Amino acid sequence: MSLTTTAAPTWARCVANARPNPCPAPVTTTARPSSDVITIAPTTSPDIRGGGTAAPGSPQSPAEPRRPAVVHARRSQRAVNAQRAVRSGVTRDRTRSTRPAGPAHHYAVADTLPGGHTARAPRPDDVEHIAELVRSYTLATVGIADYTEDDAHDDLTEPGFDPDLDGRLVLDRSGRPAGYATTSGKSDSDQVGIDVVAADPLVSRWLFGWSLGRARDMGRERGHPRVTVDHGVYRADEALRTQLTAHGFHVATTFHRMRVDHAHSTAPPEPPAGVVLRQATDAATRRAAHTVLTTAFAEHFGFVPEPYESWHGNLDRRSTFDWSQLWVAELDGRPVGALECNDQFADDERCGYVANIGVLPDARGRGVAKYLLRHAFATDTAAGRTGTILHVDSNNTTPALGLYESVGMHPFLVIDVWRRTVVST
Repeated sequence: MSLTTTAAPTWARCVANARPNPCPAPVTTTARPSSDVITIAPTTSPDIRGGGTAAPGSPQSPAEPRRPAVVHARRSQRAVNAQRAVRSGVTRDRTRSTRPAGPAHHYAVADTLPGGHTARAPRPDDVEHIAELVRSYTLATVGIADYTEDDAHDDLTEPGFDPDLDGRLVLDRSGRPAGYATTSGKSDSDQVGIDVVAADPLVSRWLFGWSLGRARDMGRERGHPRVTVDHGVYRADEALRTQLTAHGFHVATTFHRMRVDHAHSTAPPEPPAGVVLRQATDAATRRAAHTVLTTAFAEHFGFVPEPYESWHGNLDRRSTFDWSQLWVAELDGRPVGALECNDQFADDERCGYVANIGVLPDARGRGVAKYLLRHAFATDTAAGRTGTILHVDSNNTTPALGLYESVGMHPFLVIDVWRRTVVST
């Protein structure tokens, strides 16, 4: 099965639970030297300005669910979530690159912002402007407004995300947003997701420098000598792909956004023999869903463990999710499958969204996954949705892409996850 998660604007929605208390000292940006090491010079400036100054603005169980530290551009998460993926322990290197990864690099803020531009930490009252900035980018790149104000709000209020440390909003001379970047990690993980949005290549370059510097700091704060940094990119965004190549990134895996259109109502599917579907409206069923997702996705790209309490809290606070959208499939009385849906694409595309779907390895091949998908389709048509969307890793450890195509879904958007290693000591 694939794991798909919520996202945006940080395409990977995972955020750290633990944050340092003090803000780091502001730094002066310098042009990148010919070597691979960039140094930081402290400054006392209270903000970032064109010209070169910068400012900050229960015990884990052995089987905890994991959210991918990567998922997809815009909509993490982010879900890549993905958000997601997402979302703690030191992880294994699951890179599936077509070429060997390059050497680790030291990074910090590089270059300067264009004259008259400033940068600061994002604030709750920036939500409308951030959403407008990201929507303009996605419209120009892939032709759809792939971001909402609810997405922006959820990102800024994600538990563990500290806007003063983990986000930067660049403003132009007139005070309008010209660029936005976030960094996100999960607890003690050595994986960090970054997201950079800017039309101006000079602003983008500065934000990349800031993001990589922050990723390095996060690794050092968690005691890791180096961290793995991921960034989700629409396949169509040649400019961003070029910048990532220049910063030493390589393609690690590819996600497909898939969709099925509902031309008419879909009847609820008949369950396979021995299967009973339960809505996760009680604590026991929610814990069962958590356990199933943990086991089902343990070997998937970018996974980072997440304790039950954190997983539950993140879902409970999400504006596009309700507990009635989480189901557990039992086979002969044992929980073996889980389906998590949400309304992330309801307002702008009138579609339901399968955020997570997983089946335990020993229960696969019994029709449980197809049943859960068809249940999602029927639920979406009953709610008046015109389609259902999900994301799938094309390098999945199970043949999920073929599964989704077998129930009528088709890929319509490609997101590559680019990766590199950053030295944090």
